[in-house]
Amino acid sequence: MVLQTLTGIIYDVTSYSWTSASIIVKYYLIAAAAYLYSQKKLTKESFAEKLIYDSRFLLTGIVASGVILYVLEFGLSPVLISVSEVFALSYLVYICWKY
Repeated sequence: MVLQTLTGIIYDVTSYSWTSASIIVKYYLIAAAAYLYSQKKLTKESFAEKLIYDSRFLLTGIVASGVILYVLEFGLSPVLISVSEVFALSYLVYICWKY
């Protein structure tokens, strides 16, 4: 009984985290590129370094927002669902590939 409840909670938190990732990641990528552009450092290497450096904070924020959305039972959905999910999946695959 406890295992079934725990599995359901983990599934729901993962689902909410995925939704928040699909919302947050595309704006993060735009903000990271804009920041590097404003610093006159926008190259492929500096962008990759920024993604790796900020990944710990971003992934923590994504999971935390998933937990908060689960606790509040607040449903969000991205504007362009498919595009948002492609950006989130691409970012997460890149982070997993680098680590």
